[in-house]
Amino acid sequence: MNVGFSGFSPSNLPHSNQESLENLKIRMIIEKLKIREKQVIAHEMAHKAVGGRYTGSV
Repeated sequence: MNVGFSGFSPSNLPHSNQESLENLKIRMIIEKLKIREKQVIAHEMAHKAVGGRYTGSV
């Protein structure tokens, strides 16, 4: 799983640190996805606002 830590390899870290690094990467990805989800919802709501009764539910 690569999230922008180029040039860094966790293979030389102790096992518990590797797990912590993986958990951190996963949390970072989740936070990025939450931000993107909010952006997409706002974008779709803008479509709904313009389309009024001619658009479906969001």
